[in-house]
Amino acid sequence: PGIGQEACSVGSVMALDPDRDWFVPQYREVAGQFLHGFSLVRGYLWHMGSPLGFHIPEGLRMLPFQAAVAGQIPHAVGLGWGLKLRGRDDVVVVHFGEGASSHGDFYEPANFAGVTKAPVIFFCQNNHWAISTPRPLQTAAPTVAQKAMACGFPGVLVDGNDLFAVYEVMRDAVARAR
Repeated sequence: PGIGQEACSVGSVMALDPDRDWFVPQYREVAGQFLHGFSLVRGYLWHMGSPLGFHIPEGLRMLPFQAAVAGQIPHAVGLGWGLKLRGRDDVVVVHFGEGASSHGDFYEPANFAGVTKAPVIFFCQNNHWAISTPRPLQTAAPTVAQKAMACGFPGVLVDGNDLFAVYEVMRDAVARAR
């Protein structure tokens, strides 16, 4: 399911420090999971129906991938807020599709992250379809990135097929989040 979206996943993870930053994927971030340290064997166990595919090894700063739309976003924000409360400068990046940006599981945690200044980067992969709904029927916002403004953090547009552009935007976002 991640074919054609590798630059988003890999570019965002390249900007993270795997010894302190957290990666919270949705189901399309297999390439980013591997780059962040998840083993190839474990990464594909879930395809075979094994619950071991969802087990994250001790010390790997990653949550299990989430297939439910927007289900990982509240966890990512809770993790980021907890890191901030502990006085750490770790950063959390959470991936989701634009359909998730119309769910309460996006708006409520995004608003909370904006209010608390939690070190969370919201990475929305916009392919102009929310599952089977075209973007104009899913949101009235001219761009998905503009939804960030209402939550109190910047929204940036980047060509998700350009690995280096994704990396540069993420590198800057990680620096701001610290």
